[in-house]
Amino acid sequence: MKIARLVGGFHEDATSGLNPNIYFVSGWQARQGHDVHVFALRKGKPEVKQVNGFILHYVGKPPLFRLFGGMALLQAVKESGFKPEVVHGLQLVPFGWLFPLARQKVNAKYVLSLHTSLNEGRHGFLRGWKAWLNAWEYGVLARFLARQVDLVLPIADFIVEEVRAGGVSADRVQVVRTGVDFKRFNEGRQPAREKQGRKNFVLLYVGRAAQKKGLTYLVRAMALLKDKDLRLRLVGCMKTDDDFVPLIREIDRSGASYRIELVSEVPYAMLPEIYADADAFVLPSILEPTGKVCLEAMAAGIPVIATRQGGTREIITNNQTGLLVEPRNPEELAEAILQIHDDPGLARRLAANGVKAAKAFDWETIAKNYSKAFGGLL
Repeated sequence: MKIARLVGGFHEDATSGLNPNIYFVSGWQARQGHDVHVFALRKGKPEVKQVNGFILHYVGKPPLFRLFGGMALLQAVKESGFKPEVVHGLQLVPFGWLFPLARQKVNAKYVLSLHTSLNEGRHGFLRGWKAWLNAWEYGVLARFLARQVDLVLPIADFIVEEVRAGGVSADRVQVVRTGVDFKRFNEGRQPAREKQGRKNFVLLYVGRAAQKKGLTYLVRAMALLKDKDLRLRLVGCMKTDDDFVPLIREIDRSGASYRIELVSEVPYAMLPEIYADADAFVLPSILEPTGKVCLEAMAAGIPVIATRQGGTREIITNNQTGLLVEPRNPEELAEAILQIHDDPGLARRLAANGVKAAKAFDWETIAKNYSKAFGGLL
């Protein structure tokens, strides 16, 4: 099968966001015998190279890329001479508002992947007009594109329901979940744990300081556990994140700042060691499409605590492969942390079950799921 994958941007070190999805799914599909070309917007000159078994085309990023990004990418596909059977857009920018015109450039079946809720504004966590405007535009554009393409592939069941509520028939929507580099995270876990002889119980969070991540509630849970030997490590929070300043303010007034460590974004290759050095992983999101970081933690063999909402409840079974708590509830979050802290047997059981569950989300399997979905169109 000939596949053109269109993306709004790409970092070859597969650091965060959609980069692992692009890198691993494209690589595995290439290994499985498909001809895969990835077309990615970036500032600078066009370039073509081979990465992880697929062909990568860098395309000059146009002004007003939300409007003209799809035009630029599909023009690049046309000019490359590659004739895909399937064009796969990850999120909305690769197709954009001019998609009905842009798709005329390449005769193929069109597939849209959705990695975010279409109704973020309804969950009550957005602050500031920019956040509201972005969420509104995303929802409107997602519904518009979902009615234009041949197949929509959300990463969670609850997003399927949102798409169908927008008038898309059931036969044109199916879930293909996000994945994890299971071998990398599973094999990297034990040595790091054996090397350190620390006395503190380390809680880990990996991700941005985004409004929907609910980090202030995790900080408040830490404040409730002042008498415990706990340390919280927040990895990936950047000063440019929309909730960074409120997070710092919450840490400063929590009385627990000396037990909270902030680590900016780290290379993807370092993540297995970072997970391995933790005793438990916490994702306190108000809304989470799936929680790829939960899968990474599960593969690394550490127990996971997450909130009972969005896609996390679709990949974690409470009290079996992790603990689920209500969002915006620091008291319940603190109680779950204490359960794992005080009961090593529970921690081991959750970790062992989590490893088994995460294996089903290996990128090789996810790539096959994508290929099966694409093949159904041909």
